[in-house]
Amino acid sequence: MDIPRKLNPPARCAAGSVLTLAASLAILLANGACGAPQARGAEAEPTPPAPAAAPATDATTSEPKTQPAASADNAIADNAPKPAFLWQIEGPNGPSYLFGTMHGGVHPDKDLPAAVWERFEGASIVVVEADVRAAMTAMSGDPTQLMLPAGETLEQKLSADEWQRLVAYMADTLPEMLLNRFKPSSVVSVMTIKALPSTPSIDMTIIARAQEAKKEMVYLEDWRAQMTLFDDIVNIDTLRYILGDIEQFERDSAEMVAIYTSGDETRLAEFMRDPARYPSGTDEAALERLLFKRNRNWIAELEKQINRGGAFIAVGAGHLVGADSVNQLLAERGFTITRLASR
Repeated sequence: MDIPRKLNPPARCAAGSVLTLAASLAILLANGACGAPQARGAEAEPTPPAPAAAPATDATTSEPKTQPAASADNAIADNAPKPAFLWQIEGPNGPSYLFGTMHGGVHPDKDLPAAVWERFEGASIVVVEADVRAAMTAMSGDPTQLMLPAGETLEQKLSADEWQRLVAYMADTLPEMLLNRFKPSSVVSVMTIKALPSTPSIDMTIIARAQEAKKEMVYLEDWRAQMTLFDDIVNIDTLRYILGDIEQFERDSAEMVAIYTSGDETRLAEFMRDPARYPSGTDEAALERLLFKRNRNWIAELEKQINRGGAFIAVGAGHLVGADSVNQLLAERGFTITRLASR
């Protein structure tokens, strides 16, 4: 049957936000390339990154500011700066850095400029959203956290047509018996793994390398809170919506990766917040919970670490762009924030 584009609230939040949070949980679910951290020396390539060009800064003013990213419409030559969602923040005890990650589909070494890892290497403190490595360990020990309550199945919750569509799409990914027991949020996460390019996780790689280097780790929220939020917002109606147009879900996934690798702040903010991508005020409330409320909740801890100096802060790039972003909130507190050119 045809699935209506408008669903009863809270059917769906902005497509970009669903994909972003789905990719976050996908990291927790994946045991293969999509979720595993990229260990140093694990591949014959790439070679260790060469030193990046000096970051572009503007010392002519102390006013809070951000600098625009290169347009995705401009071709980038091999020897031209490679864009990254990377900013320098001036603090009383030296600079810190804000880096916007993509939770899946972007290779941490092949697709990121060397400047990102240079700032990471120079940091004494690494701040991330949550300890996803601990989450993986916990869920490996208790996979029921990914499952529906006893006696419930997805087949019961979907129409016969929706169920068959899901089984067919996931045939090469999950056995039908296991698929039937997964929570909707878990299924959407696995679908995200399937839709995105298969790469190691940037977030997992940052955490693994920070722990290996014995850097001080700061987690902005508990991974259990992230899972609870995701389970609440990405529900059976969200899964129905995706099943109504799986090809659009895959196009949205590809578009998000393309926007991220372009480094275009404006396009990313529009993708994450575009009202045309969600139908109702309830969905705006979901976006508030997914992005803006979390941004505000993080500021006190971020300000504390920035004032110490030497922090490398890595959170989803959608949190760092547009109105009510982490960058804007920090700028309003008087911090000078400068987008860095990077190779």
